[in-house]
Amino acid sequence: MRPPIKLLFFAIVLPLGVLFSCQSEKKIAKGFIISADHPSLYITYSADWQMFFIKPQGALPSESYARRYFPYRSYFLKNEGTAVVDSIFNNSMNRKLSAKGFQLYTDSNVNDFLSDSREKYIVEFVQLYLEEKTMPVRDTLYFTNSSYTKFDTVISRLELCFWLRINPVDDTTLASPLLYASFPLIDYIDGYWEYDLTNNSYFYNYRFTEFGTEDIFSLFENSGKNMAGYIFDYFLNLYLYRHMERIPDAYYSWNGSLLRKAGQERFVFMK
Repeated sequence: MRPPIKLLFFAIVLPLGVLFSCQSEKKIAKGFIISADHPSLYITYSADWQMFFIKPQGALPSESYARRYFPYRSYFLKNEGTAVVDSIFNNSMNRKLSAKGFQLYTDSNVNDFLSDSREKYIVEFVQLYLEEKTMPVRDTLYFTNSSYTKFDTVISRLELCFWLRINPVDDTTLASPLLYASFPLIDYIDGYWEYDLTNNSYFYNYRFTEFGTEDIFSLFENSGKNMAGYIFDYFLNLYLYRHMERIPDAYYSWNGSLLRKAGQERFVFMK
């Protein structure tokens, strides 16, 4: 049976509309990507790092053990201070922003920032959190509904959390949302159940690699690069919003060679 003409029309036109919409957004976005006239940014921090070392609250043996003995591997930052990792993060972020075409300013040249002829924004980091906590890792092998064996342990998760505002200097009527981003570092574990013929029993065979001090330094460096990418994407989407006659269909991200929907790799807009 032939489909009704109206249904056939919508079946063809709607996908074409989505395709042309996406293509038009990509075409407009290229105007920002290739532009050498990106906004000038004054980057400031209104808070120092706050550190949280969170103990597990569960009653399982692994959680009870971790509550007493778990070694928090980022605790050295509490003792030694954050000057080194601050520098790593800032330098990484600033290098990436400069490479993307932003003119950057700090306290030492704020007067130059105010006299800059380009569009100006203040990037204000209002909260910086470092959280390290345990994550449960469990696997159960069932023989019957009532017969099983369990594997139970905990691994470490370190997360850098940022809250910031990107405030326009020249347009005080533009609302500045609170933005959130976080970047994790997690121990590596991968395993499976295996049968031991000699003992006539199953055991959990796994590979485990814990993160160390150098990995923590790398987390700050990579977070700086990612933060610069998030800031670039923020202005990219602001550019799209201004140059389209409608709200864009998605929040887009540019990875240096490809424009795509950002997914979860983007700022979270806080209410």
